[in-house]
Amino acid sequence: MNDKNSKRVYNTFKKGIFMGYKLEIIQMLLKRPSLSFRKHIKKEKIDNQIIQYAQIDNEATTVVFEHGMNAGMKFWDKIFLEIGKTNSVFVYNRNDKKDAENKKVYTNRVELLRKLLIKRGLKPPYILVGHSLGGTYIQYFAKKYPSEVLGIVIVDTPKPGALDDVSMFPKMLLKLYTTIFKEINQVDQEILSLPPIDIEVSIIVATLKRFTTQYKKYIPMTNMLHEKAKEYSTLYPHCKIQWVDTGHVVMLEKPEVVSNAIKDMINNISKNEALK
Repeated sequence: MNDKNSKRVYNTFKKGIFMGYKLEIIQMLLKRPSLSFRKHIKKEKIDNQIIQYAQIDNEATTVVFEHGMNAGMKFWDKIFLEIGKTNSVFVYNRNDKKDAENKKVYTNRVELLRKLLIKRGLKPPYILVGHSLGGTYIQYFAKKYPSEVLGIVIVDTPKPGALDDVSMFPKMLLKLYTTIFKEINQVDQEILSLPPIDIEVSIIVATLKRFTTQYKKYIPMTNMLHEKAKEYSTLYPHCKIQWVDTGHVVMLEKPEVVSNAIKDMINNISKNEALK
C-alpha cells in the first residue's frame, strides 16, 4: 500500500465509517474493478455532464444498479457480470460530491438516470437494484414512476423514515453525515407520501455483527436500524426480507447473495407474466 493509500486508511479509521468494519474499510479503499468489468466501461455526455457507465445488452429485462454514497459502480462488478449473462444490465457513476457543490438533489439524480437509460436504448420497465443511499434512490424512482419498474432489490438501506430520529447515532457520525442525512430524510418523506406500489420487492439487511463487535458505541444505532428494517413489510406488504451475516457493503463479501436475489426476482416476474 503506498503512502497516499495508507493515509486514507488511517483517516478512515480515525473518523469512523458508517456501518463498516476494519477489513471492509481496507477492501473498499483498495477495491479495483475486475478486468472483465472494465472492458464494458464507457462514457456518455448528458445534461452537460460526462457520465461513466457500463452496459451489457441482452433480450431479457434490464437490471439497473445504483451505488451507495461516494462508492462508485466498481462495487457491482461481479454481480453486473453475473446478471449480464442473461439480462441487459446498466450501472453508472453518480458524482455525489459535485452534485452537492452544485446543490443538485435526489430529483435531479433520478431524472438523470432515466435520461441515461433511454439514451442508451434501454427502455422500461426495469428491475432496479440499489445499495445504501442507492437503495433510497431506487425506491423513490419506483414510487415516482411505477409503470417503469417491475421490481426493486434493496441492499442494506435504512427503511424510509428510519433516520427521523438520530438520537442513538454517535456525535462523530452525525458530524460527518448531517448533510446527507437531511437529504435522505427529504427523499424518505417523498417515498412515504407517494401511493403504494404493487411490484416485486426484495430486501437484504446486513447483520453487521463484526462491525458492532469492533465499534460497540454503534450498537444502539445498529439495533435501532435493524428494528426499523423489520417494518419494511408495512411499506411493501409482499416483500421478501433476507438477513445476511456481512458488513454494510454486502456486494464485497457475498456477491452471490445479491445475484441470487436478483435471479429469484427475474424468475418470479417471468412466472407471473406467464400466468397473465
